[in-house]
Amino acid sequence: IEAWVRKRPDPSRQDILRSLITKWLGTCSPTDPGHCFDFLSRHTSEVMKEGRVGRISSFMQLFQGLTEGPQCSLIGSKSDLSIDLEKIFIYCLCWSVASLLEAEDRMKFDEWLRDHDENKNIMPSVEEGETIYEYFVDPETCNWKKWNPPKWEYPRGDKLDFSNLLVPTMDSTRALYVIKQIHKQKEPVLIIGAEGTAKTSVQLMFLGSQDPKHMLTKRINFSSATTPGMAQYSIEAELDKRGGKNFGPPNGKKMTIFFDDVSMPEVNTWGDQTTLELVRLAIEYGGFCFLDKDKRGDFKTCEDLQYLAAMQHPGGGKNDIPNRL
Repeated sequence: IEAWVRKRPDPSRQDILRSLITKWLGTCSPTDPGHCFDFLSRHTSEVMKEGRVGRISSFMQLFQGLTEGPQCSLIGSKSDLSIDLEKIFIYCLCWSVASLLEAEDRMKFDEWLRDHDENKNIMPSVEEGETIYEYFVDPETCNWKKWNPPKWEYPRGDKLDFSNLLVPTMDSTRALYVIKQIHKQKEPVLIIGAEGTAKTSVQLMFLGSQDPKHMLTKRINFSSATTPGMAQYSIEAELDKRGGKNFGPPNGKKMTIFFDDVSMPEVNTWGDQTTLELVRLAIEYGGFCFLDKDKRGDFKTCEDLQYLAAMQHPGGGKNDIPNRL
């Protein structure tokens, strides 16, 4: 995280970030992960195990999306820069480091954050039964604002396909906000939730909001019968050759691929999910190996692809996904 701080383009924010990291995350040593991770591991139970490096990476991506770029020019313009950054820091902490908590544990984490807010001027004022997870930092005012779904207009027409209507809710609105901030940096996003929590609907809402002139979309449903070859062919079917061993979506466009039920492929005798190792290869290295006989083993680079995924909570007979993915 120190390396990331040093790469920030605005030098005036680097010292502020270091003090915020020390205040809220603590200092990490071989025996002590810092008071934030210590609290989470001792007093909360997360729906899925994720390493500290992965969660800090998520934090950095989200913070970068909310504080850098032309749309973030108002940060520090109407109030103290350090206070504005601290509010965004707390918001990102909740939706990255502590994003895998259920409602009861979110209440505990909210209380812990309020105990560490020494001047009582950073955390939002909430009503009874609410937590910080119901609020976000308004980019225009840098004040806390409660999530409200946008007004939904009833579609006009004689025939309505009720089964495919997607109505925004508070949960979908705040999830879409986080997906948007990370997706614009060309980073992959995974949504986790129990059955019936609208994981797929949220991702489909996001895909539906993309401009088809620039961004194509594809949905790939995984099941226990999905093999690495099937997953690779599903991706390859949408790509055109761009030159050499480089392939990409047609007409120079970009494409977002959505893996639904990504944890479903079977675990083999040795505890591996080979299908998901291929997915990891595609995301991490931007491609996979040719399967054609004459080029077999050569690396095939897939350009301009971005990835989204959704999965159910692991446990209770449902698979987890590989730690590296």
